[in-house]
Amino acid sequence: GHRKSASGVRASFCHVILPRTEQRRDDGDARPHTIYLVRLHSDLGTYPSDDGFFALRYSRFAELHAHLAAGAPAVGLRLPQLPRASQLRGAAAKLRVPGAASWMNTHPNYVAQMRGDLHRYLWGLLAAWQRTYGRYDTFIMMVHALHHAEPLPPLPDLPPPPPAAVSPACAPRGETAPSLSRSA
Repeated sequence: GHRKSASGVRASFCHVILPRTEQRRDDGDARPHTIYLVRLHSDLGTYPSDDGFFALRYSRFAELHAHLAAGAPAVGLRLPQLPRASQLRGAAAKLRVPGAASWMNTHPNYVAQMRGDLHRYLWGLLAAWQRTYGRYDTFIMMVHALHHAEPLPPLPDLPPPPPAAVSPACAPRGETAPSLSRSA
């Protein structure tokens, strides 16, 4: 079932898929660019929908990573490494062909490798998010904002720590801590 918090319903699990890519051309663009199609499944539902995807360019992943990196140290969020598109620029420079990077980033082998790398990045990011926050609803909102080119929300506050269990050694004098073992 759903777990509730003071801010409403919380997602207790989330799974990310990045099943495919598309080549798109914006108005006025001479060359196409790669769009990575992302869907999130959680106990709150499928996002953005059962038949839709969040459509993200690599630059949106880089924007997300930079946004999270700026606030991550304050909350202890350990980010996975973002796959680097700059390796492509180096390979293109070796070719000494004008505009090589712009057509290489749409090459099927490159796109397949980057899709896999970005999928692993999102898996790692979800795992880090769970360790830090214990919930996914705020992550889903972050990806939604990326897709719609909205300003990214600030990182959420850390959840309060769970109440500490009192061990017998730490119990105040004259009191004993409750037993954790079952008696028959």
